[in-house]
Amino acid sequence: MVQTMISKKLILFLLIIILAGVFPIMSLAQSSYFGFNRNHFEQLLTTKSCPGCQLYYAKLSNIDLTGANLRGAYLIGASLRSATLRSANLSGARIGGANFSGADLTGAIWTTGKTCQQGSIGICKTQ
Repeated sequence: MVQTMISKKLILFLLIIILAGVFPIMSLAQSSYFGFNRNHFEQLLTTKSCPGCQLYYAKLSNIDLTGANLRGAYLIGASLRSATLRSANLSGARIGGANFSGADLTGAIWTTGKTCQQGSIGICKTQ
């Protein structure tokens, strides 16, 4: 009987702990941590300047972003397939899991601060 009460209290305690952890995560999901920030996306398309923007998993394929300022942007998981990023500034950008296949990176400032050479397609070639 005592063991059953302890088990029920333990289960209730664990349930409260789990729910206390889930609700903050759900509020983050409604912000931009689990996807791109719509305002940042529109800002980039309109002005080509979005330093530090949250563009997680954004679909930027086949878009002309020549000269875009994406300094320090969060491009984690973003699709930039066949995008034109000539002379774009990607210094300090977070690009883990981003897809740059076919993207023209000629003259772009890469995440490391180095400039991509002519013919950098899909991958930044630096000296």
